[in-house]
Amino acid sequence: MTEPAFTRRELLQRGGLIAAAPLLHACDTAVTALCADPDFLSRGEEQMRKTLQYSERSTTAAQVCSSCQFFSVAVGEGQECGHCNILDGRVNQLAHCTSWALRS
Repeated sequence: MTEPAFTRRELLQRGGLIAAAPLLHACDTAVTALCADPDFLSRGEEQMRKTLQYSERSTTAAQVCSSCQFFSVAVGEGQECGHCNILDGRVNQLAHCTSWALRS
């Protein structure tokens, strides 16, 4: 008889990590500030964000809104949010879209 690839204990531990993965992801995204309430965006704003694949949290650390040439810090606002000239509205500093361009 062949040896199992891993023990029952290892299987349960790995299964627990897989089951907890969505919870860990939810905790990570809960920290991201929602700078523009989707319920209050116009259809045009909503469509522009969809077209440019706007995401509240960039998957590439080097390509976040705060380092984009189209981003400006909103005066008097929370530190998480700023203004995007392309989207013409509030965006999260840690967000990303396909129009991202490195600030010169």
